[in-house]
Amino acid sequence: MVEATKKITPADVSEFERDRLRFFLTGDDALTNLTEINPSLAWLPLLAEMKVFQNDTVLPAWIERNFADIEAVREVVNNLRFFDAEAARILKYRLEAQRGKLDPLLVKCWQLIIRHIENDHQGRTYGQWFGLLPRLRHGDVSAEVLSRLIHLLTPKLFVEKRYGWYEDADRSIEKPTDIMSIKYGVEDGITEKDFIAAWPKNAGAEEMAFLVDGLTTALSATLADATEVGVEGAIGLSLTDIDVPSVAAHQQNAHHEGFLPTVRVLAELWSRLVENDLDKALHTLDVWKRSSFRLLHRLALYAAGDSRVSPDLAADVLLAIPQGELFLTNSQVEVHRLIRSRWPEFSDAERGAIERRIVVGPPADWFKDGVDLAEPMDRHRFALLLDLEGSNVPLGSEAAKLLTEIRQRRPNWIDNDPERAGFAIWHGEGRSLEGKKEKLQGVPSSELVAAAKKAAAEADFMDGDAWQSFCQAQPDEAFLGIEAASDPDRWQEWVWRPLLWAANKISDVALLNRMASLLAAWPEDSPFAETANGAAFWMDQVSDKLKSAVLWKLWDLIERRAPRPSEKPDGDIFTAALNDPAGNLASVLLKKTPKSRGQVELGKALRGRYVRLLSGNDFFALLARVRFSAAVAFLFERAPAWTEANILPSYEWTSPDAVAMWSARKYANHIGSARLFSLTKKPFLELFSRQEMGREDNRAFSDWLAIILVVNQAKKAEYPLTTTEVRSVLRATGNEGRWSFAHQLAVEMEAAQPAEKISVWREIIGPVFERAWPLDAELQSPRTTFKLVQLLLATGDAFGEAAPIVIPFIRPEEARAHSSVFSISEADPEIYKVAPEQMLNLLSAVAGDAANQSLYGMNKALEKLEQTAPGLMETKAFQKLKMQAMTL
Repeated sequence: MVEATKKITPADVSEFERDRLRFFLTGDDALTNLTEINPSLAWLPLLAEMKVFQNDTVLPAWIERNFADIEAVREVVNNLRFFDAEAARILKYRLEAQRGKLDPLLVKCWQLIIRHIENDHQGRTYGQWFGLLPRLRHGDVSAEVLSRLIHLLTPKLFVEKRYGWYEDADRSIEKPTDIMSIKYGVEDGITEKDFIAAWPKNAGAEEMAFLVDGLTTALSATLADATEVGVEGAIGLSLTDIDVPSVAAHQQNAHHEGFLPTVRVLAELWSRLVENDLDKALHTLDVWKRSSFRLLHRLALYAAGDSRVSPDLAADVLLAIPQGELFLTNSQVEVHRLIRSRWPEFSDAERGAIERRIVVGPPADWFKDGVDLAEPMDRHRFALLLDLEGSNVPLGSEAAKLLTEIRQRRPNWIDNDPERAGFAIWHGEGRSLEGKKEKLQGVPSSELVAAAKKAAAEADFMDGDAWQSFCQAQPDEAFLGIEAASDPDRWQEWVWRPLLWAANKISDVALLNRMASLLAAWPEDSPFAETANGAAFWMDQVSDKLKSAVLWKLWDLIERRAPRPSEKPDGDIFTAALNDPAGNLASVLLKKTPKSRGQVELGKALRGRYVRLLSGNDFFALLARVRFSAAVAFLFERAPAWTEANILPSYEWTSPDAVAMWSARKYANHIGSARLFSLTKKPFLELFSRQEMGREDNRAFSDWLAIILVVNQAKKAEYPLTTTEVRSVLRATGNEGRWSFAHQLAVEMEAAQPAEKISVWREIIGPVFERAWPLDAELQSPRTTFKLVQLLLATGDAFGEAAPIVIPFIRPEEARAHSSVFSISEADPEIYKVAPEQMLNLLSAVAGDAANQSLYGMNKALEKLEQTAPGLMETKAFQKLKMQAMTL
């Protein structure tokens, strides 16, 4: 992990000190002075305004001095607009010279920044798409034009600021996405409609195949790059799922960019290619099917829906994709589409094989850690079974039985809306009423609010809200209209509310400060209650861009005039805090809280605002306190005495706020120091036996038990928590707590490098498990089996030592689950070689007395075992498992 260093920023100094820096940096020796002084890169915008960087070498030389500083990475990402192609060229050369001295994570971050500058400069400078348009319209599909199209339609990497609850929290930094947001986009903003409109109608199959093959190769390389930088992966929602709601044309694709244009162009081109040359189209489909990337699997599923693709090949696509992609991520969209369009054409054998995959359900390790799998397993299988049932082809006996059982377990579930089937995220509800913002186009700023009022008065029900649509489309122009309006119109709440929820689109810092200044001047005699929520949320989002005087004036207004809730919010109280002005006000305070200097904590003005926010004995103060609870480790580090006196008493069970505070505490980025844990240890251990604490709370804090024991064992961290105390807690906490504890140990074991597996097990994880895991036979449950198996499969070369210790606590899984068998079957064959007899014992423990031919994946596991230790085939245990294995 890279440690951050904090330098003096413009916010930390007086105007006099800023003037001194200006004096030193405005002469001919700017380069020498800047590299010698080497101030924080937070000064970059101010120095750019002073035109310090007119010499192309000045800015890269300054950055080079800060290659080893993680804060420098953040500041450069925040100010990428000041860098050009020449700066990128110099930085690349300088970085290469230093890379051997730098942390690999920092090298990767700087490489990504350089790539962004290069890509951004090319996109802004060349406008290649508009140069190709005339040639395409004249039917030019030469190899040169097609090659340039492939380059243009290949998504390029871009980075931007990473937004979080507060930016300088002491969260773990392990990968570039912990520091910056990484996206991919197509140059010149090309859309599928742009391409289809320009593509020559006389283009032949050869040209289409060349473009499809080239784009497929380029897209594969980009997906490999996206996987390497951490925004794409084989499991769970990833960047391409967000960018591409549907491979086929669909309304849900509206307002999406990134990978979408490339995918939509490929899909449309393939649909034309299959009409002209079936063999070439099928070759491409086979390439997509065999790819290791989900996005290409989705293209294969899309193509398999075409009637010119044989039913056998279409079914083979469904059978070839990874199990999880049938149920989870946006690949579901294409799975549902293919099944609905082709299911009756499949043979009985193919339908039976696909049904068996559906009956097995999604892999357990694709779900978020800690989720109860019973309902989601039913939900995802139910959705696909409904598609099969709706095809009017009789279901197989096993699938029909499962569908009946799910309907009995979930009598309130109804048939799904086919239009929404498979979408991980659905935007919109029915037909949206788009306001006719055209009514306000071209209206002078001084007349804009009056015109909006007139448009609202004349609109009928189906016209929508013109002002709201105008604010969404042109928030900067909308603000100028408010700024220019007369006083009676300017301070109307209906005028501000739509703007505040759209104002995050405004990037002009000066305009944002004018907007905050105007808001802060809200008259005392004008209603503000309905505006406060949007104003607080917006202020929180842009607080880093507002000048201190403006920010605190607006903060004070909102704190004074925001409505105070009279009843405790329903649902999760931390979510309520995030969505309430109290939480936004607290968030701003956290962002602006510096580390203490000597004995001085917070400072007078900041401390006063903390006190005011918490002083009311009402739900507003509770929501603020709850927001602070999620950041209490951060706050304790910066103001330990104040936090101990004003926040920590609320964790005691004698406090009426204790449940809310602990429920919010589970959202913390880290546990905090040993000192902080010591101060809250007593109520922390008590919470596991409190009936008012929810199951999710129990899971989260059971993770903490494992983390603390591991760091105590590995790093002598001296958290005041013993294995005896943890064992006592795990006895009382129930299956969910033990599941979570085992999960965290498995995660820690998985993080160990192969060469370290034995030492990590012997010295850290093994001792923690043996000393803390409850020995009581009646407490062992099938609920923890999957996690104990996950732990064992992560032990690598230590498997032979770990298995005899862990297997006695494993119980056979329930008949409808048996996800652990599948997990074992997918394990690396190398672990089977470590201790074959123990692997057989593990399989037997998980299988128990399962019915014959009921265990999916068992055959695969036994085949691996047979290849490793053929002698085990003759044992009774092996023969029993062979009978229990499901045959496809």
